[in-house]
Amino acid sequence: MLEPEQDPCIDRSFQGHKGPVNSVCFSPDGRQVASGGDDCAVFAWNFNRSTRPFKYTGHSEPVCCVAYAPNGALLASAAMDHTVRLWTPTVRGKSTCLTAHAGPIRSVSFSPDGALLLTAADDKCAKIWGLGDGRFKCSLNGHTNWVRSAQFSPDGSPLVVTGSDDKTVRVWDARTRKTVATYYEHVGAVMSTKFHPAGHLVAAAGKDQTIKVYFFSF
Repeated sequence: MLEPEQDPCIDRSFQGHKGPVNSVCFSPDGRQVASGGDDCAVFAWNFNRSTRPFKYTGHSEPVCCVAYAPNGALLASAAMDHTVRLWTPTVRGKSTCLTAHAGPIRSVSFSPDGALLLTAADDKCAKIWGLGDGRFKCSLNGHTNWVRSAQFSPDGSPLVVTGSDDKTVRVWDARTRKTVATYYEHVGAVMSTKFHPAGHLVAAAGKDQTIKVYFFSF
């Protein structure tokens, strides 16, 4: 049992969204928390109490996912309106819009070096984009239903993991656009997939009320 001085407590509470909040993430320097919600808004909340939160508008449908670039210079938001927006997380909040998929976008994340952007959507694929020029690089095709989650391996290898409503987890080689491993153990949609920090394990969470961890070698 925790001692009284160790009891969990709320450090900060942020209020401003006008509907459910779907995604949250910390900036790399820990000075901001970003959020996206059903009200189509993106917020960057500052831990400095003297600095007001930044509210970014531009999406026309609910925001499903937010993610900071590794250097904190960009904040990405993915939405049901089929677009990804890349925001400068400052008071001005300038953004670039990518019409990225033919369906709602469920997931967005950056490569460890910040050079690439990864998206996943209801059009049954994940896509990779170059951040230097904002251009489309390639699609990862193979899922037969909505793709809920996609992430680059954190160890710098060219691997991507995805999870889908087709009940599978796939590990891809982004260079060849080929699947290097497919896991079929879930009996419901796969809602979230994550690499271990060392890159050799994958965790997947599903609607079947289970979390499965997979080991693979590459």
